[in-house]
Amino acid sequence: MHRIILASVILLSACGGGAGTHAQPDVQTVRVVGPGGGTLRVRPDGGTTTAIVGLPLEQVWRMLPAVFDSLDVLVTRVDEAARLYGNDGFRLRRRLGGVLLSRYFDCGETQIGPNADSYDVFLLLLTRLRPAPGNMTTVDVTVEARARPVAFRQNYAGCTTRGRLEPLILELLTRVSP
Repeated sequence: MHRIILASVILLSACGGGAGTHAQPDVQTVRVVGPGGGTLRVRPDGGTTTAIVGLPLEQVWRMLPAVFDSLDVLVTRVDEAARLYGNDGFRLRRRLGGVLLSRYFDCGETQIGPNADSYDVFLLLLTRLRPAPGNMTTVDVTVEARARPVAFRQNYAGCTTRGRLEPLILELLTRVSP
């Protein structure tokens, strides 16, 4: 029974909508005319995805270290009382857990390709667990990314999530054993 609920949650998360998840934000494309023009994609980004996992809270809490380890994310925040686990912000370049950052984030593009794959990216990745009815767990996954060119001293500019990392974290929770 738990596996059926978990499979449903993962499927709904991957689709970006449905019960227990926030819908994937709509993307708006704007054409910029003039010198250096191009297209600009705008996506409202709340930063947090919520889903219910069909496992007890304590079991999910014990599985989080393996999930973050599989993504190669150093954990810097563990608040057992608040059930908050993750990293408040770290820099990385090109890959997260062996996967190109452009798979997870849209930080714009240049003629060379996606900025997420060549820029310094600053990533915040946190999970918060809450009890849910029926001995299940509500999992909030907060992802925020910013990027800046490596060769220039600029401020970090916001990136948008492609909505792939959040369901991956939920999927990994079902694969690892406590």
